[in-house]
Amino acid sequence: MSFPHNPCTLPESPPPSPTSTHSPSPLPTHDDWKGSPFTSSDSTLQSPIRFLFQNIHGLSSQHISVAEGIHDFNAQLDHYDIHLAGISEHNLSAQSPSTHTIISEAVKRAAPRSQLHAHLNSSESQTTSPTLKSTSNHRLIGGTGLFLKPPLIGRMAPKSHGGDPLGRWSYCTLRRDYKPPLTIISIYQVCKKPTNHLGHTAWHQQRIALDILNRHEEHPRDAFLSDLSCFITTLQHQEHDLIIGGDWNDFLDSPRSSVLKLCTEHQLSDPWLHLHPDHPN
Repeated sequence: MSFPHNPCTLPESPPPSPTSTHSPSPLPTHDDWKGSPFTSSDSTLQSPIRFLFQNIHGLSSQHISVAEGIHDFNAQLDHYDIHLAGISEHNLSAQSPSTHTIISEAVKRAAPRSQLHAHLNSSESQTTSPTLKSTSNHRLIGGTGLFLKPPLIGRMAPKSHGGDPLGRWSYCTLRRDYKPPLTIISIYQVCKKPTNHLGHTAWHQQRIALDILNRHEEHPRDAFLSDLSCFITTLQHQEHDLIIGGDWNDFLDSPRSSVLKLCTEHQLSDPWLHLHPDHPN
């Protein structure tokens, strides 16, 4: 996805004199956007609908409350004119009633008059298993969610949002004039191996949740792919169009790519590769 930028071309600066000093540019972080601006002369794209999928690494922290995190994220959506954002690893126990209340109140304060809709999902097992609970009442590693802004809020079909019982994806369905329903799915697939061997990662949480369901022999990634594939099949049988995005921890061209397998089975395509097959990113 390309974020809006100033199209003006700045004049080249003169070369520095021998006595001038030059400060090096700051090193990029994982939050820096990488890619080239997308431009089109198509007149039908004068008011495009912009989607964003991002691993936000937590809506809150030790220094930022849930309300502050949602306020800041909504401000970013407004700044970049994003109409729908799919997020992963919000790190909140979204199934907890008290956390749900905090999220709802924070959304209302961040965007009054129903200018923001938030749907966050986490594992249902996380609220019942003491092994999965974190040290904070509201903090829990993992989770997915969707934030919608106008005009998409008015396009949501009744009772059309939900998520995976293990918190691995969230979805919502939008109504369209004279077209099939459009379902957007925000996913999070854990790494092949846990990033922290102490046992407090999304990988371990999914492992424990699968064990609770007596799915002891399944790797969390295999279970994710199998369950998501079944969900996609159900939507395709209902003739839904699909947009699926998120943190896959995988690539189409990686060895034994789970993303490639999913795309092949369900005839899905990567829009970036489709539009820019020769782009280095």
